[in-house]
Amino acid sequence: MSTQSAYLELVAGPDRLFSASGAEVRMTRADLVGAIERATSSSRRVVVWVHETAFSAWGLPDEPDDLPKALAMPPDARSSPGWVRLSKDVHVAIPDYSGDFAGTATPAELARALAMFRELVGIGFLYSAPSSALKMLETRFHGWRPTREAGVPFAASAFAVPAFTWSRPSHPTHPPEDGPLAQLFDRRGSYLAAWRSAELPDGEWIAQSGPASAIAADAPGYYLVDFRSLGPYVAAQGLHDPFARAPRPRPGAPPLADGRAWVTQPLARLAGELGEEAGVDVVVDRYVIADRKVRLLDGVAARLADARRTLEASADPVAPMVLAMIRDAYVRGTAHLEFGRRPPHPLHRPEWRHTIVDRHVANTYRSLRKSSRRPIVVGGVDGAVFIVSGPDDVPAGLPIGPELGSWRRRGAAVPIARAIAELERGRVGARDLLFSLMAAA
Repeated sequence: MSTQSAYLELVAGPDRLFSASGAEVRMTRADLVGAIERATSSSRRVVVWVHETAFSAWGLPDEPDDLPKALAMPPDARSSPGWVRLSKDVHVAIPDYSGDFAGTATPAELARALAMFRELVGIGFLYSAPSSALKMLETRFHGWRPTREAGVPFAASAFAVPAFTWSRPSHPTHPPEDGPLAQLFDRRGSYLAAWRSAELPDGEWIAQSGPASAIAADAPGYYLVDFRSLGPYVAAQGLHDPFARAPRPRPGAPPLADGRAWVTQPLARLAGELGEEAGVDVVVDRYVIADRKVRLLDGVAARLADARRTLEASADPVAPMVLAMIRDAYVRGTAHLEFGRRPPHPLHRPEWRHTIVDRHVANTYRSLRKSSRRPIVVGGVDGAVFIVSGPDDVPAGLPIGPELGSWRRRGAAVPIARAIAELERGRVGARDLLFSLMAAA
């Protein structure tokens, strides 16, 4: 049975239900479950979305933790925030509790948003946007989880942390021709761009001893790279260090010697490329690679990218809300590969998240190097602040456009004097500057 035929979405108003097609069925909460079960086969999963206008009629509490009690259901009836199982195949979803699709003006508008999501993505909304994205992956995945962990003290990229911000170490007085304004740019769908063509590790891990050259890192997995020979060349680029890791590796992991770090294959390859440019050999001390690789994400990324393009061009008032769910699907969907599922689920794949994030960081760094101008701030996952001369000024060479992974101007520029004053406060000031520009965009 297809996902479409096995899944039914209804939206509840104060005294009626709306189907995704817009049809209305008068219904009260008292006979809701029985009526739905009689009207549908036992193999069909039904989700009833309760619009905020129905809260009073349904007697719903203000706090989601009180929902099972209010519906006379056991506490473990909650499937996830805002979702409750009324029976085996009947669920209630409440946007105001989960935040997903919250804010629609009417029940009919909520029904239209859900129908739009289903049409563009190919499946109904499942608990959350990340859960929906992983369901899309699950239908395509025919590999297997490794029977043991890779066993490396991996620390995630610092640039995967939204609050982490880099700023140029020194900020001299800028001549007038350099521009009087600071402008935020960000990469379109940077995580989704990293999904495309990503080669992910699958099967069992194979541990190898070095030394080896980073430029030869052609298999998905983990590489212990010695970055010391590359340090001066990276510093001379006037950009952030793309190999910076989060402050701590996994709990209990031993500290590494200065200058070495475990990274996944995309960043090991970037290190090898920069080493060739600099004329230095970047050494891999050890590596743990998978015995096979998969490109599982291509089909899902193409579907979500098409959905983005359609929604960005749509004048439908619910399109921005659905677009937010699409973005959430791949951004938080990436995180859910490590934190959403638990073993032995086949999509508990922290190594996939690590690879996607490092690929995003590597590609962002390559993209920024194409610019004739260097940013003064990089952070917020995919944001960069440049000095510009006016609203139409774009750094030469910076890839600008509607394509995934290209850059776009976000919001209004601010006077450079304000930006420099913030940057003089160090990393906290750089973060505050970046976040204030993002909030205003």
